[in-house]
Amino acid sequence: MDGSNSKVLHQNQRDPLGLSIDFTANKLYWISSANGTINRCNLDGSGLEVLDTLKRELAKGTALAVMGGKLWWADDESAQLGTVTKRDGRNFVVLRNKTSGVVHIKVYDREGQKGRNPCQVNNGGCSQLCFPTSENTRSCSCTVGYNLRSDRSSCEGVDSFLLYSIHEGIRGIALDPNDNSEALMPITGTLFAVGVDFHAGNDTVYWTDMGLNRISRAKRDQTWREDVITTGISRVEGIAVDWIAGNLYWTDHGFNLIEISHLNGAYRSVVISEGLDQPRAIAAHPQKGYLFWTEWGQNPCIGRSRLDGSDQVTLVNSGIVWPNGISIDFEENTLYWCDARTDKIERINLETGESREIVLSAANVDLFSVAVFGPYIYWSDRAHSNGSIRRAFKTGTNEAATMRSGLGVNLKDVTVFNRDREKGTNPCARSNGGCQQLCFHLGSGRRTCSCAHGRLADDGFACERYEGYLLFSERTILKSIHLSDENDLNSPVQPMENPAFFKNIVALAFDYSQSKSGTNRIFFSDAHYGNIQLINDDWTGRYIIAENVGSVEGLAYHRAWDTLYWTSSTISTISRQTVDQKKVGAYPRQAVVTLSEEDHPHVLALDECQRL
Repeated sequence: MDGSNSKVLHQNQRDPLGLSIDFTANKLYWISSANGTINRCNLDGSGLEVLDTLKRELAKGTALAVMGGKLWWADDESAQLGTVTKRDGRNFVVLRNKTSGVVHIKVYDREGQKGRNPCQVNNGGCSQLCFPTSENTRSCSCTVGYNLRSDRSSCEGVDSFLLYSIHEGIRGIALDPNDNSEALMPITGTLFAVGVDFHAGNDTVYWTDMGLNRISRAKRDQTWREDVITTGISRVEGIAVDWIAGNLYWTDHGFNLIEISHLNGAYRSVVISEGLDQPRAIAAHPQKGYLFWTEWGQNPCIGRSRLDGSDQVTLVNSGIVWPNGISIDFEENTLYWCDARTDKIERINLETGESREIVLSAANVDLFSVAVFGPYIYWSDRAHSNGSIRRAFKTGTNEAATMRSGLGVNLKDVTVFNRDREKGTNPCARSNGGCQQLCFHLGSGRRTCSCAHGRLADDGFACERYEGYLLFSERTILKSIHLSDENDLNSPVQPMENPAFFKNIVALAFDYSQSKSGTNRIFFSDAHYGNIQLINDDWTGRYIIAENVGSVEGLAYHRAWDTLYWTSSTISTISRQTVDQKKVGAYPRQAVVTLSEEDHPHVLALDECQRL
């Protein structure tokens, strides 16, 4: 079953179709469509038999299956399905008419999947693929982009290959232009994939999808995949991994932001929010503590800052129009970029911004991205040969080689997956630099902590809660914004999204209790479930307070009585219920105001000083 020892069992078969195995009798069956016969033989090819009793009935057989004492067939010309006796092909029975286009039949038969082989237990000891080669032997194999180690059972990914994105997904190819093999099992299911980067340490690929408005990641062997960022993004094109601190950066062309989160999407925070004009590509240098990006706006430029967004400088602001891709040469301390309008690839010293050089200048090209690895530069050119990935020496691009062509105008980003990139260290490498949330390397062994949610404590490491914030809902997610600093775009409290509990959040109420309990209580109604729920604002302790309440659009909390009031436009009432039903004098659920059926109360306000 590993593809070895292949041999031809029978030749001169006319249009053989519908291969099917009779596991009980160890026979192989197939239809000879042009002959109008059903054939069978032993599994080694011996003992060929031809059942020609169907020549008159079977005009154009297309599919065949075996179960028990019957053969199940499909005929495309007569558009019929039926059975015959397995032994001699007689007792022709039509089970269904007007059924054309059948190309395969499989009979669900539990008895047909019995038996054992060496791959049955623990995948035969293979880390990826196990193929039984006999009743007592097996062979291990690896998926695309992996090689079998010397132990012949475990797999190891190739150290370096080229990643590229097209709208429909992420692909990987060998770095040698003469090697046409794939180096990555294609990542599919995207709508408009653009930016792509990687974390070689955990064998993970990251990408942006402007069609689905999300940032996602997947293991290189495709055993695991998840969405990292799913809300609050507009037009995300560039993405960059800080493999030392474990952070992920991205540019948002629509909101004019550069944001960051941990690699799993936690502690999402805005790094740069002012002065950006259509940021596009982005690259990180964790060893030196630098962040680089390109801008497409009215004043196109290439900018640089520290990894926390501080110390912003403009490295290039002349002679560029549409700076697309950007890439760091870690070995030579240079920064490369390509310009889709000037049709050039250029480079500069990434620290001084000096020593600007033209690496490639061409006509009739459409440069989208560039990558540097070893002695070569790689770039995507959507005009060359209907979308190509090309390679040339950094020292001269006169002899450029085409690695892939015919990829179309949907060709986007290129980068080289390689383990050599992830060298070096900095203070954020160990225990997140001691920071509770985000750690940023500022270069020269300096680091700073930051808080995506809350404010940095006096010790410079921990994060403290804000005294207040504005809470709001977006149907399926609870978010917050600052009350005192409108320029702070980060959420005071981490947003909460859980499709299992949040379907259509409408009304909100708040119990400010963090001074005594450390958290506040949030009450909310969900029109989809028709209930009222409670959850702490650290997103623990969720439970349902009241069910079958209809459409609740108004909620109010009486702190002194620990009682919740709500409107229901469905049943035209205003009701109340004490939250802690074990409390002495607790109110059970009861209607305090009953209106006519024509009335539909919506919002609600509460004066706690009045007797209610």
